[in-house]
Amino acid sequence: MLFNDQVTLCAFCNGRFYGGGFQISPKSKINDGLIDMVILPKVNRLFSPYYIYKILRKDLISCKDVVVKQVKECVITTPAAMNLDGEKKEAAKYHLVV
Repeated sequence: MLFNDQVTLCAFCNGRFYGGGFQISPKSKINDGLIDMVILPKVNRLFSPYYIYKILRKDLISCKDVVVKQVKECVITTPAAMNLDGEKKEAAKYHLVV
């Protein structure tokens, strides 16, 4: 298990950009055969502007509390609805494979 806790942001990327041009994972390469996971654990809302600033500066992964891992596949289990490539998905178990 790579991560088991509440999150503020969790992105699984095979490219550097998502969500209208946000560069959430600047080291991702579309042809490296890996999924880049970028996880921001749950943070106090008072700190949200700081993390938004870091995302806009393309520098979120430099934050010490952000988890970044590269995997060939992963299983995500979530009790909450999530956004998957622009579509709302209900709580479930998802298996991502490159």
